[in-house]
Amino acid sequence: MSADKRVGWLADVRVGETIGMWVQSVPRTAQLVQVDRITPTGRITVGDKAFAPNGTQSGDGRWQFVLIPEAKAQKIIAEYRDWCELAQIIEALNQDMVRSMARYGKVSDVLPHLRAARDAAGLVA
Repeated sequence: MSADKRVGWLADVRVGETIGMWVQSVPRTAQLVQVDRITPTGRITVGDKAFAPNGTQSGDGRWQFVLIPEAKAQKIIAEYRDWCELAQIIEALNQDMVRSMARYGKVSDVLPHLRAARDAAGLVA
């Protein structure tokens, strides 16, 4: 029977523990998951995904899943939420620009309104 090959922080992970799973994709995101099973050789099962003892799982060539500490996952999740909020702000500004262009017709007439919206949002010039 082979020995448990987990190293680093993964060597201390136990069944039932909450850890992070990083999805290396665009956009970069993570989620909190619970460890379902650990084999005697150190393979870790989370839901329907099995991970090597080093915490990695290769996907279909576009995705790779990596187990990470819970605190790191929380940070990635917070960054992802910030990026989503930024995208919403940019979309709102884009819609305002389109409305302004339709209303005024010339860029020189629209710029003062867009600058005011940028300044009101606290964005850097």
